[in-house]
Amino acid sequence: MVTPQAQVNANQIANASIKTVSAGTPLNFPPAKNAAQELRKQIDSTLKENFENRWTNLSTNGRYQAVGQLLMHVQSDLGGKDTGCDVPLPRQFTPSEIQKNGNDYYYEFDDARGVKVLHINSAWLETTHAQEVIQKMASIAHKIYNRECNGIMQPDNTAAVNYAKDIREKIFPVPSIDSIKKNCANWANLNAPAREKAILEFSRYIASDLGLNYPPNVRFNVSNDGSQGGNACVRDGVVECFPEVLTENNPYRVLELIAHEMRHIYQEERIKNPQNDTERAWAANTPSTPNSTYVRLNADQSNLDAYERNAIEMDSNIYARKIRRLLGDTGGRDFPGNPYK
Repeated sequence: MVTPQAQVNANQIANASIKTVSAGTPLNFPPAKNAAQELRKQIDSTLKENFENRWTNLSTNGRYQAVGQLLMHVQSDLGGKDTGCDVPLPRQFTPSEIQKNGNDYYYEFDDARGVKVLHINSAWLETTHAQEVIQKMASIAHKIYNRECNGIMQPDNTAAVNYAKDIREKIFPVPSIDSIKKNCANWANLNAPAREKAILEFSRYIASDLGLNYPPNVRFNVSNDGSQGGNACVRDGVVECFPEVLTENNPYRVLELIAHEMRHIYQEERIKNPQNDTERAWAANTPSTPNSTYVRLNADQSNLDAYERNAIEMDSNIYARKIRRLLGDTGGRDFPGNPYK
């Protein structure tokens, strides 16, 4: 048995970005080994409700409780209830700890309490959407379990990611293409909240199709500051939809737009370690790249053809149009490189 004295560096698990935090006090949770047996091999209905439907309305304390419940589910699912090997308990950062560690979450053994603790930056938890929280918390819990319970000093990151993805998709199932088609057929009868829900369901389908670890956060009714020529954009990994997205009465235009923006997120993942000429072309064309070849769209769209010939825009247009055709719609204006006339 490996003793859990060494701290797991959360930077190896996710890129930390939030550096400020609200003051917090330790929260007490029942030991994971006391989790009810019905948690095993299933997603508890309260856990599903907290993450799927209530997350945006949960207080910070409520979110910690939900994460604690998620960790207990992982504990039970991996067999820790039988072995007596516990997953860690969630606890809020304090300001001094965030200065000391600098990560959004990290794991250590709390000598004073005699328990393993997963310290979580409350500011990160307050601003992060449910699916990312599930993916990252279940992934780190899987790694910790294998290290502390199975003595694996360097747990397989891919196995942890895939395990967390399985847990996440039990809570947020990937919809079928037929389900998405039904939403499109009923689009005219959907109010704004229902349209938001349909778009979020669609984002789960696209994330699965693209092989993303989890769907991006999607924000609605974001004000356009004038820097964007379309109806949506990707900023810091978040799909931001301007108000006209929810008032658009053609669902295929909306979903093609979402697929286009999510393809950009896929491109950003791939160019971190480009493997072929296509990905290297994306990297050279990405706006943030030094000396980028990217052509920005003029305010009057007078250079639309040149803009749409950007490597990343052409690829996103082609992918999004493929999805639109898959949904059964034959509309949409033409664009450079369009194989779906």
